[in-house]
Amino acid sequence: MRRLLDSYVLTLDKASVFETLAERGQQLCSHDGTIRLWDVKTGAESAHLEGHSGLVHALCVLPDGRLASGSRDKTIRLWEIAARREIARLETDNGVGCLAALLDGRLVAGDANGCLHWLEIIA
Repeated sequence: MRRLLDSYVLTLDKASVFETLAERGQQLCSHDGTIRLWDVKTGAESAHLEGHSGLVHALCVLPDGRLASGSRDKTIRLWEIAARREIARLETDNGVGCLAALLDGRLVAGDANGCLHWLEIIA
């Protein structure tokens, strides 16, 4: 297990917070382009991140604790969770369907055309 913040826990093996919330019927990424974070202990919404204009298809926690999100709106956004604000944005040619953080700090994004993109996060 990896502790992200005092109240957020993400397991890296069989089950993730995202899967756990989905089993409880909680919506993870909303159709309105927002991202909602939940307190695992209480089940209460603890943050509401706004910025995407399309469906959010991908979320990924980076090794330093920041959150990356990918959307149908053709952007990848980087969020500072503690401050609840967007800190960087990358415009892409296609909608983003998946994200994965690599141990070396890079981010891999999969787009709607089936292409993978390796991104170096320097911000």
